[in-house]
Amino acid sequence: MQTPTPRTMTALLLALGLAAGACSSDDDGATAASDPTGSATATPTTEVTPSADAGPELADVLDAIVADTGVPALGAAVFDSDGLIEQAVAGQRTRGGDDPVTVDDVFHLGSNTKAMTAALLARLDEQGPIGFDTTLGDAFGETTDVHDDYTNVTLAQLLSHSGGAPDDDDLDIDDSLYELPVTEARALGAELVIAAAPTTPPGTMSNYSNAGYVVVAAAIEAATGRSWEELMTAELFVPLALASCGFGPPGTEGAIDQPRGHDEDTGEPVYFDNPAFLAPTGGVHCSMADWGRFLVELLDGFNGTSDYLTQSSVARLIEPSPAPVPGFDGGAALGWLVTDGPDGTAWFHNGSNTAWHSQAAIVPAIDRVVLAVSNEADTGEKATALAFAALSELDAS
Repeated sequence: MQTPTPRTMTALLLALGLAAGACSSDDDGATAASDPTGSATATPTTEVTPSADAGPELADVLDAIVADTGVPALGAAVFDSDGLIEQAVAGQRTRGGDDPVTVDDVFHLGSNTKAMTAALLARLDEQGPIGFDTTLGDAFGETTDVHDDYTNVTLAQLLSHSGGAPDDDDLDIDDSLYELPVTEARALGAELVIAAAPTTPPGTMSNYSNAGYVVVAAAIEAATGRSWEELMTAELFVPLALASCGFGPPGTEGAIDQPRGHDEDTGEPVYFDNPAFLAPTGGVHCSMADWGRFLVELLDGFNGTSDYLTQSSVARLIEPSPAPVPGFDGGAALGWLVTDGPDGTAWFHNGSNTAWHSQAAIVPAIDRVVLAVSNEADTGEKATALAFAALSELDAS
């Protein structure tokens, strides 16, 4: 899984700073695509009213970005606290294919899933079985050998990458994990991580770690007796009506009913994701409208207007760890990087399973949520950054 790039996010922040709240919206929500997992039942519909001069412009700009970067497909959307303002797509579901991408299509979010895993923990924190301040000693001490230096590490520290969990380069995944059911694989993976010494002293550095999210998911599963997938469906997808959201590659293998990711080496379409036990670190797919609805809920929670998460819970989610992030003038929060920019504090993250690329930003001071999605990694990183800049210019015009 791809690690967020602070320099890219800083560039996106500067681009987004151009959008000084010029757009307006009359919509009541967002259109949800069909549910490929069969897990979420509510499918609200909405009419989207774009700003008067922006309608076809964004689509035209995205077409130009696709032509310039070579990314197979690209989508971008902007929201405010009332919901969707504008969205558009360009390109094809597969490189060289003849199936155009649509605004209702589903894209893989990669590590932008981390903000959802963090929100799940926030929901459970409010309900009581496990929470931000649960320590690894409390979560695993009765069943698992926890290294002394991990005993007092909290789940919040792991979600902000400051708990000392290893990064991908330091992680040797046991081959047996690939053969086990997902919950067993997560439990064993967590055990292998926390039985060894932390790779950095906890609390001293935010060292980006997918393994830390696996440990958190295993702790959640141990406390609740339910899988992360079950809980994500029950606590996020259903209550927020995220009908398009599911797990793994979008669509049906062997059919081009959704966009395909593209192999980072060959550029060919692939139906691929990382092993399912790693899904809490980056295994969710969503339509732009549904992903945006989740992000708007966080914005509303920050403003104290959400019925889904309390203001104090969202404050914990976006509170940067005091541990520094190497190479980044900001901090790591729970599923987010947080920094100050031209329009105040912003929360950023990107995601890729090496076959897709996505970007998201929330800037409360200008009441904006911006996202961009693509179905290739390297070209997608360039294309989504350009899409952010395009949204900013259109918003400011």
